[in-house]
Amino acid sequence: MAIAEHPFVCDGCGKDRRRDTNHWFILWQADLDLNDKRGLVIEPWDTKRAVEGNRKHACGLSCALRLAERYLAFGSFETVSTAVKQ
Repeated sequence: MAIAEHPFVCDGCGKDRRRDTNHWFILWQADLDLNDKRGLVIEPWDTKRAVEGNRKHACGLSCALRLAERYLAFGSFETVSTAVKQ
């Protein structure tokens, strides 16, 4: 699967993967089978997994940690302004 077929963009900062393919990560929420608990998975880049649904893409460690922080604080990868609706 070529990168050109799937123009991935970092969900942390908006960087285009076609211009930078080093040190990317994939994040997603997964079932833990512990009393219906959900957990956060962070793994090194794998293009086959990156195209699966509900995956977030991070261009490096700082963006991966930023997305993880959002998830842990708000239960969502969305930014504070979109995750907290009044």
